[in-house]
Amino acid sequence: MDERLKSLIELAIQMEKDGINFYEGLSTKVPYEPARKMILSFADDERRHLKILNDIFSNITSTNIEKYLAENLPKEKVRTVFDEVQGNIDVVTLQDELSALKIAMDMEEKSYKLYDEALSLETDETLKKLWKRLAEEERKHYDIFWNTYDFISKPEEWILREERGLLDGG
Repeated sequence: MDERLKSLIELAIQMEKDGINFYEGLSTKVPYEPARKMILSFADDERRHLKILNDIFSNITSTNIEKYLAENLPKEKVRTVFDEVQGNIDVVTLQDELSALKIAMDMEEKSYKLYDEALSLETDETLKKLWKRLAEEERKHYDIFWNTYDFISKPEEWILREERGLLDGG
């Protein structure tokens, strides 16, 4: 396996773990139940991604991923996009839903770009499909966050744009 691809898989595994922790923590600070449920659904998606990545890594290398990571990663934790925001979020920031949505959009964008890079390096057709699927799922997360952000920040414009078919008679 290409070393860069192997490194990307390792980083992706860590990002998914950190994503689970981030979304679970974020869900406890969001004041609205529908938003909390949506955020927890993203944590569930990240868990599913993590299982897939662990299985791939184990199958490709014939190595248990947890054992491998414990033995082969530097002593300090791999830095991921989630680490960058963990210490920078406080309750005041989270009260501002738009700030939380911006953070989530940024993290999802970095995630799908990582999977796009893995796709560009992959030679195995089956794994190419997987990287493409993971990138698409992260893009969907991004789109959901963006649509929510757009709705909250400009509800009148959002309604006019999204409901234009009703207004046009179409």
